[in-house]
Amino acid sequence: MIEFGSDYHLCGEKHTGGNTLFDVFPNVRLYACGRHAFSALIGQQDWKRIWIPAYFCYEVISHIEQLNIAIELYNDFPNNTNSKEIIESLPIREGDVLLRVNYFGVDLSAETLDIDIPIIEDHTLGLNSGWAKNSTADWCVASLRKSLPIAIGGMLWSPKQHTLPQTVEVTNEVVELADKRYEAMSLKTAYLNHLFHQKDVFRNIYIETEQQIETLQVSGLDKRTIDIIAHLNLETWMNTKKENWETAHRLLVSHAIQHVENLEYPFSIILKCKSNDEREKLRKHLIKRCIYPAILWALPEDSPFDEAKTYSNTMLSVHCDARYNLDDIEYICKQIIEFYD
Repeated sequence: MIEFGSDYHLCGEKHTGGNTLFDVFPNVRLYACGRHAFSALIGQQDWKRIWIPAYFCYEVISHIEQLNIAIELYNDFPNNTNSKEIIESLPIREGDVLLRVNYFGVDLSAETLDIDIPIIEDHTLGLNSGWAKNSTADWCVASLRKSLPIAIGGMLWSPKQHTLPQTVEVTNEVVELADKRYEAMSLKTAYLNHLFHQKDVFRNIYIETEQQIETLQVSGLDKRTIDIIAHLNLETWMNTKKENWETAHRLLVSHAIQHVENLEYPFSIILKCKSNDEREKLRKHLIKRCIYPAILWALPEDSPFDEAKTYSNTMLSVHCDARYNLDDIEYICKQIIEFYD
């Protein structure tokens, strides 16, 4: 099995032409990461408080805490059938803003909320979903590097055509960081082609630069990343992932293996384990076979939101994007099935 994992290698060049991200989302602001999109947006508003789902990335929540805005969590998580009712019953007041999260590529574009405050949607995990494309929210954000084969990148847009923050130039620090990450991507490409054998070299660069992203000043995006985005065929890239997911779905269903099924444009194969112990055993089983799943996201142990915490402790995200072919997907599913047999 090829060791793809969460960090991309250089592979966008194989998927050029056709509709790009800029064709699908023509009026956007680009940033070094998704956190900078939040910084730029919240920095231009006079919001006093933001409502954030309990099931979310807590590194991003920590970043938002530094933006001079109060944070309240509300009880939302993937496949929550009461999400609309919970949101509409929140004790909102003037100066509030609501964050909704696209969990793994669901399509809630037809759902409307009866609340009188601005709405931000995070489409990081559902960039090509109908909800992202047909959103009626005030604002949308996404971390692009989670879905596209780029070193860094985040995006902000307004479906309601609100005035976007002023364009931010790329900083020298971000250019240097992107260069480092593209170096790691290049080394990983050589590693995957058996031309380079020191895996720790590029792994350490990924880890070091990931830590640096957390402390970056708000910045625009470097030219190399913009060039990749401008030529990458978004629909081909995303449709390949969808085809891979559909193959996995058929194989997993045939063996009654629990996974999230109601996804329009899936982010990944989302497995649902019966317990945290089962999840950890499955994760180690897959890693031994060079399959590197992710946990999205680890919630604080003291979280009072039991349903969100249970989901966090029992889910496992298995990559199935356009780096993988159908043989890879069949191998991955075979290993998952083997664990449960």
